[in-house]
Amino acid sequence: MDPAGPITVAASVKPYLALYPFPNAGDIGGGLGAFIRGDSGQTNENYFSVRVDHNFSSKDTLFGRYTFDDSNSVKPDHVISNTILEGRNQYVGIGETHIFSPHLLNNVRVAYDRSKVFGDLLDVTQVPQSLVWVPGQTVLGSFRDIGGLSPLSDHRVLGSRCRGDGPHCDNPLR
Repeated sequence: MDPAGPITVAASVKPYLALYPFPNAGDIGGGLGAFIRGDSGQTNENYFSVRVDHNFSSKDTLFGRYTFDDSNSVKPDHVISNTILEGRNQYVGIGETHIFSPHLLNNVRVAYDRSKVFGDLLDVTQVPQSLVWVPGQTVLGSFRDIGGLSPLSDHRVLGSRCRGDGPHCDNPLR
């Protein structure tokens, strides 16, 4: 459906509409046009994991593990703004297994992780301060996606003992 005539736009809305570019990918009918951004996104990730195993004896083993994952991403997924995501994850764990007998073992594990996730929008079109929704900000509008900021986001102490040879028993000697 094509508009029957000119569309009246409130004067207070015109400065916001002026921020958006005209369609560059053709008329799709009904008074609508398509816009395509040619920007490409960018993702960086730095990741590593280290694991150490040590056998004190045939009945005592210890392991330790550390994982680090640092990443950021910029996606041109809005007409006049990009989505920015940043994350950092760190995990550490240690575990000790002691075999008392063929029917009794003890397994203790301790783990700690710390995760931080941050997301925001970054305007790629210069927005006059008079149009910014939150006074003092530098972007038109924004969102915050922040998670896992607690330094003790997850910590666990796990222990298990097993007696016998039942199906519930995770006995490595079976």
